[in-house]
Amino acid sequence: MKTQADVVDLKAQWKADPCWDIGCTEGFEDYAEELERFQIAYYNEQAEKEVKRVTIKCIELGCSPALLKYIEFMEYKIRKLEGE
Repeated sequence: MKTQADVVDLKAQWKADPCWDIGCTEGFEDYAEELERFQIAYYNEQAEKEVKRVTIKCIELGCSPALLKYIEFMEYKIRKLEGE
């Protein structure tokens, strides 16, 4: 059986690469509900951070979120073209 220390370690690993459904991790079935709540809380936290980032950036640039999205996309394309 996994310990709470194992759960803490799993959460840290998942946060480093959140590409799977942590609640379905094999061997951690006893902690599935806790892990699912953790995943939802993490995604909500990230969404809140993104809303805050976009809001601040829009205020700084004096633009709409749609225009900011376009600007950031164009900046991304420029970086790719420059080989970064």
